[in-house]
Amino acid sequence: MKSNRLLRPDFIVALLAVVIGLSTMFVYIYQAQIMSRQVHATTWPFLETNFSQGDQGLVVSVRNKGVGPAVVKATYVVVDGVRVPENQRSVDSLARALVGTQKNVLTGYTNLNSRVISPGDNIEFIEVKDTAHVAILMKALIKHKVYVEMCYSSVLGDCWQMIGSKTTECKSCD
Repeated sequence: MKSNRLLRPDFIVALLAVVIGLSTMFVYIYQAQIMSRQVHATTWPFLETNFSQGDQGLVVSVRNKGVGPAVVKATYVVVDGVRVPENQRSVDSLARALVGTQKNVLTGYTNLNSRVISPGDNIEFIEVKDTAHVAILMKALIKHKVYVEMCYSSVLGDCWQMIGSKTTECKSCD
């Protein structure tokens, strides 16, 4: 008698409906995971610093080579392991110390903290045009270990820390 109940058409239809429903749920979960990865991939920022010397002098620039905007949370200039907060007064004081002068050294400066850097944007962070200062700074860059450290996030809140030329994921920029 029990075997007759399991072979009834209404039971078979109900069982098939449950199987189809569960299969559909697993497909939607998988699809949601794929879409989440796609969204993260399309919002991925990748910042890079560049120290360049040329006709315009010495320029330290930051470029977003990623596909999404970068929200800059914290920026430091690091000299021989000592972090200098990113603000014009501190960076110019550091440059004066490296050059050995009391006069202002920076001819251009752009604040990066709390800034959104769009994909493809290149921001000239620090600029020194005086040729005498540039020559001394270039020697100091060789003598001292100088790099830029930044912590930034995507618009989704994923965080990265850039230390010199190395970028790694981090939990937060606090």
